[in-house]
Amino acid sequence: MYDWTPDEVEDSLERLKLIENFLDYFGEEGHYGFIQEFGLHEYFINLQKNIFKGAKKRGTKKQEIQREIEGAFLLIHDSALLQKDTKQKKRGITHRNIRKLGKIYRDAYTKETYFGELPTKKKVGDAFEAFKSAEETMEMIEKRNEPLKLVTTAIKALQNIDTKSKHFIKEEVKKRLYDLNNEVAKLLRKFKN
Repeated sequence: MYDWTPDEVEDSLERLKLIENFLDYFGEEGHYGFIQEFGLHEYFINLQKNIFKGAKKRGTKKQEIQREIEGAFLLIHDSALLQKDTKQKKRGITHRNIRKLGKIYRDAYTKETYFGELPTKKKVGDAFEAFKSAEETMEMIEKRNEPLKLVTTAIKALQNIDTKSKHFIKEEVKKRLYDLNNEVAKLLRKFKN
């Protein structure tokens, strides 16, 4: 530590501040053992590099940086709590997900997908589910020039819907199917032009 450069010291202090803010956010003030217990140090390195510093470089407003950091906090917290639950361990949130979250934040559409999927009453796993949804959206955007792959994936997804499920009969599903139908109709009209 004595041979650290001033920049390395500043980075470490900045990361410590992020960790303190995280612990405060979840009512764990001063409980640094929480970070060690769940091996979260790498998560904060990625949060600092890929979200905090990236947002500052892009000139993101402070309020929006705070929103992004809190969104990352929720994902990190899910990681710790899912590790605690042995049934959920396989769900696998890693520090690499925080890197990907930084990439998700750089695209306005995928960023709003993430925040839009976060329910107001958060339970363990919600941030992870929101992250997976935003990640899938990002992957679809990256494949936008591969329409056959996207259409094939959509068909497979539709073919795997369990119409006998109690979730299928929800009004929201019916509404989204009509939305889907409208989107397909718009695309088909493009062939007529």
